[in-house]
Amino acid sequence: MKTNDPIPGRIATSGVLAVLVIDRVEDAVPVAEALLAGGVDAMELTLRTEAALPSLAAISAEVPEMMVGIGTIIDPLQVKQVVDAGGSFGVSPGTNPEVIRAAEQAGRLHLAAEAAGKGKAVAPRSCEDCRRLD
Repeated sequence: MKTNDPIPGRIATSGVLAVLVIDRVEDAVPVAEALLAGGVDAMELTLRTEAALPSLAAISAEVPEMMVGIGTIIDPLQVKQVVDAGGSFGVSPGTNPEVIRAAEQAGRLHLAAEAAGKGKAVAPRSCEDCRRLD
């Protein structure tokens, strides 16, 4: 991870990373706007629905103040899809070297998360700067 990467700092400053499942694209922008109004400026959409990537694109285009990324990235193709949709970061379950390499090549922050205790231990990008999100 680049030491001047602002994303981990923004998440830490906010104290909250909203993790959401969006079922309908038309809900994405109003939800992002509501989070901003409530003081939350970072959100992760999970790849559990077909609406996730189009929702990411809509939020990126219409709510530029929101730092938005995608979670549950399990293969390098999904990294490209997240980048193409305007995502700021990605999160994967576990540490998949191919996914981390794809994120590094794309110049995006990638959090490889392993469940650990009450929070998640995360290793941004190449696992050199590990953090714990509780």
